[in-house]
Amino acid sequence: MGVRILICDDHPLFREGLRRMLETVADFCVVAESERADDAIRMSAELRPDVVLGIERFGASAPYQRIYQELGLTVENVVAKAKELLNC
Repeated sequence: MGVRILICDDHPLFREGLRRMLETVADFCVVAESERADDAIRMSAELRPDVVLGIERFGASAPYQRIYQELGLTVENVVAKAKELLNC
C-alpha cells in the first residue's frame, strides 16, 4: 500500500474535494476522514496513517501535536519519511 492519509477538517465539502484529489494519485490512499480533532487523534492511534492532513486554526495546534505524539513522530522523522516517500 502507498501513502496512508487521514484527513481532518470540519468542512465536509473540503474533505470530500481533498479526498477526491488525493485518490487520483496512484500511491495515495485515504484511510479515514474526521470532522473533529479528538476523532482524528483516536483514528491516528488505531489506523497509524503516514500523513495526517488538517487545517490548523489559531490556537488549534495542540490536537496535531497530540497526534504526532501518539504516532511517535518528531519533526526530524516526519521530514525523513517525506524524503523517503518522495524518493529525495
